[in-house]
Amino acid sequence: EWPAERRLQHVGYLPQEVELFEGSLAENVTRLNAPDDAAVLAAARLAHCHDVLMRLPEHDDTAIAEGGGNLSAGQRQCVGLARAVYGDPVFVVLGEPDANLDAEGEAALLKTLQTLAQRKATVVAVTHTPRLLRSVEQVVLQERRVVDGGPRESVLQRLVRPAHPSIRRRTG
Repeated sequence: EWPAERRLQHVGYLPQEVELFEGSLAENVTRLNAPDDAAVLAAARLAHCHDVLMRLPEHDDTAIAEGGGNLSAGQRQCVGLARAVYGDPVFVVLGEPDANLDAEGEAALLKTLQTLAQRKATVVAVTHTPRLLRSVEQVVLQERRVVDGGPRESVLQRLVRPAHPSIRRRTG
């Protein structure tokens, strides 16, 4: 029932395919709002990708091509994550947030999830990566319906089964 502009203050969203538009990095992070340098910096820090974004040629004034074609996939993901946490939302939806991330990017994402948890934000993450599930408290949706739920460790024990004893790793 809230107007869209009011909802956007409280909800962050990172789609699986990050869509960027032609404009500055800051404009992309602020969702087309007037860039506020302090808020952009806060979002980049909350997303733990400040260093990645500040390595860009003009920092938050870097021009982004339509679709983000002048950025790597990991940089686009970083901009998308900063956009999702811009304004310190209390509800964040992440669609495959670890897609296109290298080890450094994945570590930053895990730190972001920890920071959001400390801030008592509710995060809904869609993922196929069990590593990412280690950073959440409650699990799990599958095929658009609740199939299991509860504390992370008990759900992960049921979901992640050890390899069958008859399957042996080859060494050598």
